[in-house]
Amino acid sequence: MPTDRTPGAATGAAGLTIEGIVAVESPREFRIHPRERVVAYTAEVAGTRQLLTLSLRGSGAPATQITASEKPIGDPQWSPDGRRLAFVREEEIWIVEADGSRLTKVVAKPGGGREPQWSPDGRRLAFLSRRRGWSQVWLIDAPVPRRGRPQREPRPPQATALTATGVDVEHMAWAPDGSRIAVMAQQSADELDTSQIAV
Repeated sequence: MPTDRTPGAATGAAGLTIEGIVAVESPREFRIHPRERVVAYTAEVAGTRQLLTLSLRGSGAPATQITASEKPIGDPQWSPDGRRLAFVREEEIWIVEADGSRLTKVVAKPGGGREPQWSPDGRRLAFLSRRRGWSQVWLIDAPVPRRGRPQREPRPPQATALTATGVDVEHMAWAPDGSRIAVMAQQSADELDTSQIAV
């Protein structure tokens, strides 16, 4: 049984076909694999929103339940190489291998984060956080997967703020070459601005 600290990998989950997606409650947040015909999505499983993946090849293969968390999972994002997924659980950001193994917490509370976005090379994650009272863009190095016995509770990497306090960032997007992040920010109710940040 997964604890309340860790999302947990799913074991013995019931299989779902493409047609079976409609049988689970409220499937949403669909994310297409960057290289393969696979979709990641969230759905209610036994009353809690979980992360699942499903082949789109029409083979009838069952879905794979990636998490078995006691708290809801959201905002899944594939790494550029499709080997890992980042997701949010109660304002903490986690990374997991595509097969559900090697869970790693990369953004912890207090502070927390939301809307993780991988850099194009997969080495960094940008995310939004209100840890200083404003919605700022923060950047961390994505942990390199280690073979062998995984750490039970590895220390999250150090995050760096890319935007100043005083404005709320609403949206962000990486440049294709990973050198900049475009942001849409709001300083007041009637003022919306766009800019780019070198990273």
